[in-house]
Amino acid sequence: MIRSVVFDVGETLLDDTSEWGRWADWIGVPRHTFSAVLGAVTASGRDNAETFQYFRPGFDLSQERRRRELAGAGEQIDEHDLYPDDMSRPAASWPFAKKVSARTYLVAATANGSSDSSAAHRITPMIRPERS
Repeated sequence: MIRSVVFDVGETLLDDTSEWGRWADWIGVPRHTFSAVLGAVTASGRDNAETFQYFRPGFDLSQERRRRELAGAGEQIDEHDLYPDDMSRPAASWPFAKKVSARTYLVAATANGSSDSSAAHRITPMIRPERS
């Protein structure tokens, strides 16, 4: 019996395009170029963070993340970054809301990276289907 439904945040609930673009801007790389390298890294099954090493060998992601935050350019995730068909939308726009609402399921978001982890904490409260 299914008792819970758990979704990954990055590229499942959340379209990371804007955030990756802001990273490209931060390190001074054209967005299209950054995206191409990110795609190649991802397609080869490597950690997305390796993308930064291509442009800046020795890049320290944690340190740069802190620098971005101190500069007021930290992670900026909002409703527009959610995929239009995900469960984060109000139940009225979620095709399976009535089925889930009729049962008792735990619905949650999880992440495997520090950036995605903070997003998971912000998204999880939004994915509780409304009771009809």
